[in-house]
Formats: sequence, structure tokens, C-alpha cells
Amino acid sequence: MNASLPLAEPAVNGERSRLRTAVLHYGGLLGWSVADVMAFTEALTNRRWRDCGCPEFLAVLDEYLAIMQVIQVKRDRGAASKQEVNHASRS
Repeated sequence: MNASLPLAEPAVNGERSRLRTAVLHYGGLLGWSVADVMAFTEALTNRRWRDCGCPEFLAVLDEYLAIMQVIQVKRDRGAASKQEVNHASRS
């Protein structure tokens, strides 16, 4: 059974690398620098960046989703307000 552990490790490291890249990518979409993304990740997970694994990076991605949903709601609300103002000014 121990013989399969070395084979599983590259898969875990590959997934960790993929998730880390996603965390950096989506943090960048929020306008954050790499240092900001790393600091946010460390603060959220209470772990050093280099010690973060799949669970920590998944937690960060979940938090990004929540942040992006709030941004979308505010954007939609702002667009609705502009439409109301434009409609009222035409009347």
C-alpha cells in the first residue's frame, strides 16, 4: 500500500499547483498584486503561503466567489439606479 503513495503525490502537487494558479489569477482579476493575494490567503487560512495546500486554496477561491457575488450585486444595483435616473429625466 505504501508503494502507491509516491504515485499519488504528483497528482496532489499538480492539483495544489492548479489551485494556487487559480488563486493568483482570480486575485489579479480583483486588482490585487501577488503580494496582496498571498497576504489575503495567509490571513484567511492562518497559514504561510508556502504551507497552503488544496483545502486552503479552495477556501480562498470560495471567498473570492463571495466577494465577486457582492461586486456583481452592487454593479447590478448601480445599473438599475442609473436606468431609473435616465427614465425619470426623460419623463
